[in-house]
Parts: sequence; structure tokens; C-alpha cells
Amino acid sequence: MADVSLSMMVRGERVSDQAGVWEDIAAKACRLEADSPTSAMEAIFERHVGPIDEYVAGCRPVEGQVGALFFVGETLIGFDLFDRPSTLSKLLQNGSDGYRWTAATIGANNAASYQLASGEAIMAIGGFNGSDPAPTLAQFQAYVRRHAVHYFIGGGGAGGPGGSSGTSSAISTWVAANFTAETVGGVTVYDLSSATT
Repeated sequence: MADVSLSMMVRGERVSDQAGVWEDIAAKACRLEADSPTSAMEAIFERHVGPIDEYVAGCRPVEGQVGALFFVGETLIGFDLFDRPSTLSKLLQNGSDGYRWTAATIGANNAASYQLASGEAIMAIGGFNGSDPAPTLAQFQAYVRRHAVHYFIGGGGAGGPGGSSGTSSAISTWVAANFTAETVGGVTVYDLSSATT
């Protein structure tokens, strides 16, 4: 993230150190004991989904509560104080309804750019350049049905709309056929939250 911030200040564009991104992911996976032969962030999430769900379940406000202290074990890791109880309740409710990935896009380069710019988890469809068959169309559809992916960002990588990868192209085609496209900042975005297919 620091690389992107620096490049924005110096050059006015988002440029990242991809090797550094992959080193950070590998270090985090090692630290969190999440083995993945492809260095996928998904392995980290899958390894820790139980404790994450426990943390989310533990974040239920009591009537009249306007603040919260957050602990991991006996270590204070954060706190928030709000103007009224409804603000805290709404924030915690929105957080508990979160998605594993804020968005999915074709190719790791595209995903890394969006992830670094937003600080949110972005799924890289098709691996590094969008041509790997991962996830499959069936796996992606299952993620969408489980509300694990909120948005699909179109137009990226070799497997993007009109691209050459069969799997990435199939996912792009399925999304375009089943969800409404919106243009946000010149980028085609699909909201997958209405998934029933």
C-alpha cells in the first residue's frame, strides 16, 4: 500500500511492487499457518473462517450502547465511540453481513491494483494473467450464491470479456447475463448481491 501511495504522490498514478505484494501474502500465510501452493489469500481465510465468525458473533451491542472495546484474548486492539446507539448497531450489523471478497476481477494484476487502492479483499479470477482455470465457473457461482463476493469488476486481463481464457470468459459471460452492469469511474461493475441463480 505504501508503494501505491508513494507513486500517487510522485507520478500521479497507482503503481505497486507486485513482488512485494506476493512476499507480503506469503509472509502472512506463513504467520497464520495457511498453506497454499498458489499463494492464494483464500487459503488464509479458509484456515481462519471459524475464529472470524466467532469474532463477528461476539460483536452484538446491548441496548443503549454507544461504544465498544475490541479485544483479542486479553489484548485491546481497538475501540469506537459513537453519537448514538443506532450508529453502533448499524455499523456492527453491516460488518457482520460482510463478504469474503469485496469484488472479483480477471487477473492478479487487476486484483492487486484494486486491493491496494481500496484496502479490501479482491478475488483474482484466472491467476496471474487471467488464463488459469481457477476458480471454475461452478466454484464462482457457488461463491456468489453464498454471498462471498459482492461485486464483479469487468474488462480485465486475458480472460476478460472478449478474452481468450475459457474459464475467465465463461465467468464474465455468466455475470453479464445474470446481473446488471453499472459504470463507475469508467469501469464496468456488477453488483452480485442479488444472486439467486
